[in-house]
Amino acid sequence: MITQNQDTNAHVGQYLSFPDHALLVTSIFSTIQGEGPFAGTPATFIRLAGCNRGRKIGMGCSFCDTNFKINEGTLMTFDYIERQVEKLASAPLLVITGGEPFLQKNVVGFLKRVLGAGLHGIKNIQIESNGDCGPEELLTLNQDINASKMGFTIVISPKAEKTFRPIHKNLKDMPSVFKFLISGDESSPYFNIPYDYLGTYNHLPKVYLSPLTAYNRPVSPGEIADAWTPGLINVEETRRNYKRAIKLCFEYNFQLSLQTHLFLGVE
Repeated sequence: MITQNQDTNAHVGQYLSFPDHALLVTSIFSTIQGEGPFAGTPATFIRLAGCNRGRKIGMGCSFCDTNFKINEGTLMTFDYIERQVEKLASAPLLVITGGEPFLQKNVVGFLKRVLGAGLHGIKNIQIESNGDCGPEELLTLNQDINASKMGFTIVISPKAEKTFRPIHKNLKDMPSVFKFLISGDESSPYFNIPYDYLGTYNHLPKVYLSPLTAYNRPVSPGEIADAWTPGLINVEETRRNYKRAIKLCFEYNFQLSLQTHLFLGVE
């Protein structure tokens, strides 16, 4: 398995000295959402810096192809972030991702602000998390979600080295969607769906199955990975993962979610 953009494991304490109205950001950009419930939707992404599984090797996510290095992040105020989003916001969807966005407690304050005041053109907010982190501030977010006219979706994509950790207790009642990664390797924890992980929910959120993309080489700095670059993607291994995901979709009646941005050549 090729490891991309390896970093250190970030922790909550690294963000506690930040001002209340600021986030550590990797990038803000426009794209087409490639995965999950809003696949195919024009979107503005806020990619936050740092992940608690940033080392990737030995963390259950050596396949991760995202660059979110914490020491390359830029501290941005909420006002500045909103200005950058509004410059790009011909898109109806705002996606907040990482790294792991819930490492930063301030992300809840930003969500409350956007849910309350809105942003030009934005109709839906999606935040993507591995489910490991859950700041206490999340416990008051539901009232803002319920009062807002904007749609709000939390997508949890759990990671496992050998087994899956329970979702953080402060996130337990919040996920709208689970996105499980699928591998065709029988020795991988992603070969089967972790039903023990799902079994703690009174109602089952929407579930997507996402076959892993395997690479033959690291993605070069500044390169946008796509399926059409000769030799970049390990076709045989990726095909095996696709076949396994299709089989599980039929078996459990879950929905398939492909990394369609790889076919579009966008970030």
